[in-house]
Amino acid sequence: HLAAGRWIIEHRTIPTTDPFSWTFAGSPWLAHEWLSEVLIAAAFQAGEWLGVAAMMATAFALSMAAMTRALMRRAVPRRALMLLPLVLLTFNPHLLARPHVLALLPMCLWVVHLMDRAEAGRSPSVWALPLIAVWSCLHGSFLLGLLLVPVFAFETILASPTARIRWTQLRGWTVFLLGSVAVCCATPLGPEALLFPFQVVGMNKSLALIGEWQSPNFQTFQAVEVWILLSLAIALLLKPEMRWTRVLLLLGVLHLALKHQRHADLLALLGPLVLIGPLNQALERCFPANHATVLDRIFLRMADPGRASVFVMAVGLAIAGMIAIKQTDLKPAAGNSPEAALAAVAQAGIEGPVFNHYNFGGYLIFRGIPTFIDGRADLFGDDFVSEVTDASKLGEKLVTLIERYQPGWTLLPPNSPAIWVLDNLPGWQRFYADDVAVVHRRIAADAPTGNAQPR
Repeated sequence: HLAAGRWIIEHRTIPTTDPFSWTFAGSPWLAHEWLSEVLIAAAFQAGEWLGVAAMMATAFALSMAAMTRALMRRAVPRRALMLLPLVLLTFNPHLLARPHVLALLPMCLWVVHLMDRAEAGRSPSVWALPLIAVWSCLHGSFLLGLLLVPVFAFETILASPTARIRWTQLRGWTVFLLGSVAVCCATPLGPEALLFPFQVVGMNKSLALIGEWQSPNFQTFQAVEVWILLSLAIALLLKPEMRWTRVLLLLGVLHLALKHQRHADLLALLGPLVLIGPLNQALERCFPANHATVLDRIFLRMADPGRASVFVMAVGLAIAGMIAIKQTDLKPAAGNSPEAALAAVAQAGIEGPVFNHYNFGGYLIFRGIPTFIDGRADLFGDDFVSEVTDASKLGEKLVTLIERYQPGWTLLPPNSPAIWVLDNLPGWQRFYADDVAVVHRRIAADAPTGNAQPR
């Protein structure tokens, strides 16, 4: 993402062909998350990895602030805030320097606006359309935002008391939906932005190989399990009154979170907003709050956006956090960053294209080295991704792939079965090894320079 954003800033345009791999160089490819990538690159230029981390932390904090304000409008503070620890627990594994974190704020504001309008019996405002436009340039999850429009529209129409009002609501929500689709198509990517999420979801072979697209492993702790148990407890003990459209929405995001780990953040965002109203009413019915508690009054005072003490506290915490981070050597995870291996390759002057592991692709792009494969499965396609994955496990397929593409060296993790094959393959020699990566190079005098034909 950082390299793509850097490329966009340097060329003042969004790439339409692949500039990063040698196997598919020149093949059609669009940087669908281009705005996130530009922001990441700009943050890196301003403050290197500290700048990127600070930007992501700020985006997440603003998202949580927007959610908290929406919850506190629907419940007394102590009830509104009781769900936030679970929200933070769910988000924790997903707080990475990646585009989805930047998309959380427009996502939250969009959902809150739709809910507010539906609960007020009104169609959404056209002033909300820039939110979905920005969201579509930040992350592919914007398609969910479009799908939520008919859900809340249906809810509003069903709650309308007369046929005339129902037709008025239908017209208003339909115009808003069409406007939402139009502004998404008006971005630099055009209508292609709407097709990309469907393209990715349909890549079954590739998604089966990527951890974040797998179902959660409930042999270890999963926040999704807490959401399931909490929802069951609320339903059985408190018997909240929920609109059936909200029930279907909650079940839908729960299904996505159970199907793919990466969608747990959707549950963390939508779950509290859907549950808080009925939960507050049920708790009020079971445990009436005749007056605000001390805790309620404290949180209400802190929620005042004009209160100077809160601003000073926020600035102080931000400065303290920046100082603390500054004292650490902040950089990407070592497991996906074969820095020492690439330094050894450069020092030895090894030339030719590389056959790399999928997980090393992002770092190679960051270092300006054309990749054999990387995380852009939409570029490489199901067949190529599965072929390369099989080759990393099966010796015969690896030899076939190497003979076809003729790389000059390889970069693989130490636990790859392909290491043993290369150790025993004529014409290849182990050159470097550490805990992160193993490098093999050709030793034949007439070592090929690569066969990189775009597909």
